[in-house]
Amino acid sequence: MFLKKQNKSFKNLFICTALFLSACTAPIIPPPCTSPANDRVVIRWGTQDENSGITKGYHLDAKADLFEIVDDETGNSMLNKLTTVDGNAYCRMSELVKARFLKAQTVNVPNHEAAFIEYANPYSGIYLRAVWIPKYAEHTGQQFQQLYDSLQTLVPQKD
Repeated sequence: MFLKKQNKSFKNLFICTALFLSACTAPIIPPPCTSPANDRVVIRWGTQDENSGITKGYHLDAKADLFEIVDDETGNSMLNKLTTVDGNAYCRMSELVKARFLKAQTVNVPNHEAAFIEYANPYSGIYLRAVWIPKYAEHTGQQFQQLYDSLQTLVPQKD
């Protein structure tokens, strides 16, 4: 008799704990513009130094997760999650990036220090990359520089 009560108490405690933990976990809601055809889209932007091989930049995936691209001593890039961007903001930026690449499909002005924006959709086999020299953006990549500046607004400010 005592074991049945103890078992029932344990069972009730387990059920209550499970319900509490499931209530604390928020469901992951994808941005409203994602679909199976674009749920693997990646947008990257930043700067690269060809002399040192160091890339400084950001990686935004279709779940609206924003990562910092961090190069280690061996030259491998790692992603450090910064935040999850508002779904509507993600959709606006994704549309801006696609529209910019449709208007100017090729900007490739490599230099030892250059800025870049990439758009990749593995589902459809699309990989687009624009490279320009920021200090000469008015001649080589003004529209991409403006897009770059817009993407930078998604990055949380460091204190």
